[in-house]
Amino acid sequence: NGNHAASFEYYDRAAKLGDMHAHHQLALLYEEGNGVERDVKKYIHHLEEACIGGHTHARRDLAHYELENCGPIGMMRAVKHCTIAANLGDVPAMKMLRSFFSRNLISRDEFSATLLTHQAAVEATKSEQREIAERANHQGI
Repeated sequence: NGNHAASFEYYDRAAKLGDMHAHHQLALLYEEGNGVERDVKKYIHHLEEACIGGHTHARRDLAHYELENCGPIGMMRAVKHCTIAANLGDVPAMKMLRSFFSRNLISRDEFSATLLTHQAAVEATKSEQREIAERANHQGI
């Protein structure tokens, strides 16, 4: 939107009140240096806070950071982040794990166990009301 300073103020207040989405948004602002000085430590801090609160997209972002910046130990941590997110029903995290499995970075047993938990989490979130809302969203209602 261009008004990064105002966004920062809003997200900062919301994060202090425990909003995990706000922590994730603050992380993105710090990563890019939008409205604030670029700060990797604050980027990681806000990602970690969002992860603790169950924000699956933040888990994936942290996994990507680990993969790109932390060598072999980062790979192991990235797998853990993706596993946690996938276990919460996050589809993109499950796709990342599928990629790790295809490159033999996780075992068949680990992948299978996570896939079962992922499917159970996705099933648990299904409801008739959500399906109606999803159809309405796709139809532009």
